Amino acid sequence: MHSMQRQHVLAYLEANYTPSKQAVTYRLHADMVSSVFRQKQKELHAAERSLADLRLRYERMKMKVMHLREEVENAEKARLNYSLNLDEADWMRRQEELSTFTP
Repeated sequence: MHSMQRQHVLAYLEANYTPSKQAVTYRLHADMVSSVFRQKQKELHAAERSLADLRLRYERMKMKVMHLREEVENAEKARLNYSLNLDEADWMRRQEELSTFTP
């Protein structure tokens, strides 16, 4: 019985209730605030995705830098090794020239 009365009251209000200017203004403000919230939430999610992408790109670049440093170090070692071998070969050639030198 109580449910019947409630439905009757709700039907009567829907048919006859005219919201006040204040209620309409309040509803418009509430809609506007909800809209701003949804927009800011979308912006936040986009920024979070962008940040996650940047973090991933940063980690990849950091790995690339570490790899390139290793390659440069290896190339430097090879260059020094080559240079030492050239110096040794040059020294040996000069020793040979001196040993066969006759004034």
